[in-house]
Amino acid sequence: MKKLRIAMVMSSNPAIAGGVQEHVLYLSAYLRKMGHTVNIFGPEGIDHRFTHYKSISTIIDIPIPGGTYTYINALKIPLDLSSVFSKKKFDLVHIHEPNIPSAAWTIIDQLKMPMVTTFHTAWDDVSILNLVNGVIPLFKEQFSRVVQAAIFVSSVTRARWKDICSSSVFQINIPNAVDTLSFKPKQSINTVPNILFVARLVSRKGVLHLLRALEIIKKDKIPFTATIIGDGKEKEDVLEFIKSHKLKKTVHYLGELKGSKRFKYFSAADVFCAPYVNEAAPLAILEAISAGLPIVGFINDSFKESCKGK
Repeated sequence: MKKLRIAMVMSSNPAIAGGVQEHVLYLSAYLRKMGHTVNIFGPEGIDHRFTHYKSISTIIDIPIPGGTYTYINALKIPLDLSSVFSKKKFDLVHIHEPNIPSAAWTIIDQLKMPMVTTFHTAWDDVSILNLVNGVIPLFKEQFSRVVQAAIFVSSVTRARWKDICSSSVFQINIPNAVDTLSFKPKQSINTVPNILFVARLVSRKGVLHLLRALEIIKKDKIPFTATIIGDGKEKEDVLEFIKSHKLKKTVHYLGELKGSKRFKYFSAADVFCAPYVNEAAPLAILEAISAGLPIVGFINDSFKESCKGK
């Protein structure tokens, strides 16, 4: 097998926790274990878990209707892409989140070398993001002229982005990368059930739905404990809800934890709660499956696909 020199590009902030970040970490580690050379390029942000990482861009958050937000990832100026990603340095460029403007778009437009992409994003049929559905095919010619292969982390993701690919682009579904051996299923059940939530604290992850459900359980005097792991724009709402509804004794907010720091909480839980919407293939659900946990969530295509065959 030829040992490749791979330039891996992502648009997610390396300094915060997230499914794309974990996927890139797991995948790059595995590829290096196989003997390949992997350099990672992405936005500014400090996280010493990433090795051979170079910052080439800056993230700008953009609020959108519905109480959530999106962002663009802008390349630093000046930046000579042909020098950074020269054929003398790399055999292949692997772009994660090629749909995020504008760094990924510029790289696809300007580089003339073997290129693979991985799509991580999808949304539900009722999402405001459906406004872009008709625009996606307009990028087919430009995208397919350069990209040799498109990877989708789920069938849901593929359904949203397949129209950007012509017949010349090889397409395949490959689930998010998870270090399954690091999650140890527990051998017993807690006397008081422990509920685990792991996600960014934004509206589409549904943490406030979970807290409202826990308030009802408390009123019904059903014993439980709950652990919430994550950070985000709804953090203050979460803390205020816990305080105002007197849930401090039963709901434990731990903030943002990354990678191996989260493993023990999966092993200590009895149920994983995933009230997510507008999702492609949540990595945390795959981690919960690896830990042998029963999973509760909203009925949508992403949830059903992630839990298929569990």
